[in-house]
Amino acid sequence: MSDYGSLTNTEYAYEQKNEGKVKLKRTLMIVGYVVYLLAFFIFCMATKLLMLFAIGPLTLYIIFLCTWRLVKFDCYWEFSKGSLEIGKIKVNKNGRRKSPKLSIHIKDALDISVYEGAHQLADVKRIYDYSESPTSDKRIYIIFEERGERSAAIIEATARLATLLTSFCDRAHDIKGKPFHG
Repeated sequence: MSDYGSLTNTEYAYEQKNEGKVKLKRTLMIVGYVVYLLAFFIFCMATKLLMLFAIGPLTLYIIFLCTWRLVKFDCYWEFSKGSLEIGKIKVNKNGRRKSPKLSIHIKDALDISVYEGAHQLADVKRIYDYSESPTSDKRIYIIFEERGERSAAIIEATARLATLLTSFCDRAHDIKGKPFHG
């Protein structure tokens, strides 16, 4: 976490744990790799070009490099000047690069609270889940208007972010003083 030396800026980055939907996506990706290799082997056997299978592991490695980043990424949020930017950190050959997915002006938030379960977001049309784990107890949700619909973002919180959210939004309740990261 970095605070930029200012009282109103903070950021936090974290890796999504291999649980829930993330685990399912990663498992399906691995099954896809195995199916690809088996299909390539059957193709080589059917065409009687068995020596062509020697490039199978190389093509699998290329496919892995191009697709694994879709299921293995870090999440981040950055609070600056009353706005919360949420996104993913993508790793490529040039290093780590932030890819913002959502920007929320905190003064316009409809509700900010500790996330305890899906029952709290029953009337929300779209949910952006950027939490570290589905079992984490250090998550908060922010309900906001997006294109005329109620949307919600679920993120991991820090004590510094909770303090800033309660200062910028009067509808942020029950988050100041709670045990969060940092």
